[in-house]
Amino acid sequence: MSGRRKAVGTAETGGGVMDLVRAAILGVVAFALLSSGLIHASDPYFFLATVSSYRILPDGLLGRPLLLVPYLHIALGICLLSGVARTTALRVSLLLFVVYAAAQTIALVRGEKISCGCFGFDTGEIGPASVAVPVAAGAACLGLLFLFRQPDACYNESAAIGVSGRGSAEESARPAGTRHA
Repeated sequence: MSGRRKAVGTAETGGGVMDLVRAAILGVVAFALLSSGLIHASDPYFFLATVSSYRILPDGLLGRPLLLVPYLHIALGICLLSGVARTTALRVSLLLFVVYAAAQTIALVRGEKISCGCFGFDTGEIGPASVAVPVAAGAACLGLLFLFRQPDACYNESAAIGVSGRGSAEESARPAGTRHA
């Protein structure tokens, strides 16, 4: 055994504490997306009415395409939990949370007294606490993107750059057994 110590939460140790932190944050974000998606999918026209009350989108965008948003939430939650296209799901989730925070901030600045609509039917009026929800969720996505810093499961980075497991692409191009001078 070498005298070198392995840091907790690194790839060398298999993660440890960092794996638990990632899993907890990921679970919270996925739960928020899944619960919001399932609630809004159960009554899509209430979801449309809530989005319409913000008076940000033109009426032409308040139709069928917007009805797909709850299902996008569900798909993103499933991707986050399953690990399929996790990085992409985190990026899309981050974008959605930024849009939601911006929409609530606009309505708040306008002085509108409307329901947040974040998690369904009985949500309070928009206020600093309701704006904090998508801000915190977006920050969690950003943190997870930093903590994972790996390509999606469906993307094999080593195959894409021609690495054969022997180190860099340059080393892979050299015949086996030769050394770099």
